Amino acid sequence: MKVERPFIISLLLLALALFSACSSQNLSTNDIELGNPSASTYLSNHPSADIFLKGNIVYKNAEQIDWIKDASLKLGKKVMTINKVSSNENDFEHGTATKLSVGTEVYEPEKKNGHVLIAVVNGEKVPYIGLIEG
Repeated sequence: MKVERPFIISLLLLALALFSACSSQNLSTNDIELGNPSASTYLSNHPSADIFLKGNIVYKNAEQIDWIKDASLKLGKKVMTINKVSSNENDFEHGTATKLSVGTEVYEPEKKNGHVLIAVVNGEKVPYIGLIEG
């Protein structure tokens, strides 16, 4: 059986049209968060979040995370002090928090436990976890 050339060309064009339609649904880089989330991105999705920024890493309150609740975290060295409070997603820089008060001291755990830091609030240890992608 001999297949006609126009038929083969038509099949190829149809396949090309199908593949083109599928690839037109590609996401732009604006649709995908690459790397660690920024404070502005996180706050735009979670406007009432309890977070702070240390360097370029956002830390969120981790009191409700079971494995952190079960860890007996002891204070290590002090790594920063909260110097600004803001809920404006475009107003975040190192040392800014949404809920912690200015002057709140933040420590790393005595024994390194991932990206966990501890804020001391009214004498109580409040764990925060870094939002690290990867």
